[in-house]
Amino acid sequence: EKMNNILIFGGLILDRYFLVDKFPEHSKDGFIYDSFDIAGGCAINMAKTIQNLGGTGYVVSYIGQDTWGTEICEYMERQKLPLDCVKKIKGKTGYCLVFVESDGERTFLTSKGIEGYFSDELISGKVEKNCSVAVITGYYLLDETAEELVHYLGKLKSMGYKIIFDPSPLIDKINSEILNGVVELSDLIIPNIQEAEYIAAHQHVNEWALTKNSIGVKVIIKKGSAGGELFQDGKIIP
Repeated sequence: EKMNNILIFGGLILDRYFLVDKFPEHSKDGFIYDSFDIAGGCAINMAKTIQNLGGTGYVVSYIGQDTWGTEICEYMERQKLPLDCVKKIKGKTGYCLVFVESDGERTFLTSKGIEGYFSDELISGKVEKNCSVAVITGYYLLDETAEELVHYLGKLKSMGYKIIFDPSPLIDKINSEILNGVVELSDLIIPNIQEAEYIAAHQHVNEWALTKNSIGVKVIIKKGSAGGELFQDGKIIP
């Protein structure tokens, strides 16, 4: 069914994990106890979750014609994740350094590659017609092609697509017009509490979420280990 086929706008990168006892203070030293690489980016995590739920997630992303790009493609093939909307071009594949402390706390440092750029050439008419939901992450709204992406999301909306927006921790780096444009197109917004406060601006978060409900938009505010809250039809559901 079309509802089970989802376009995912998020970008593909390589996650490079480093296990440490504790992330060192500024100008101090520390030790790495283990390390490993894995195909990463929130888009690929979404695609795998959708697959586990019986659907198909089409990650939309450029990747570089380099070793890391090849590793990511091979990983997706092994995981039976579709590559229909993934295209190799000249340039570097981005990567993220993930420092994981013994208590599970994570610190991220990202080196951006070409995965942040968007063009509608990535999506064939066949895939476009076979999907009915699009998920967009804030990380995909940081480059100069973001305006083109918002325009394309508007086209999908006019085709009957449902738009889901996950703002991401770098929300304050997104151009305000771009951010507002995606928020206005969204049918479901899933920020954490800090991201929700940023979008709500001068409104209280609950007031903002309930106002979005009044125009048919659902909001899920993530609260880490405390779970989250669903705002739907003017009701707050823990």
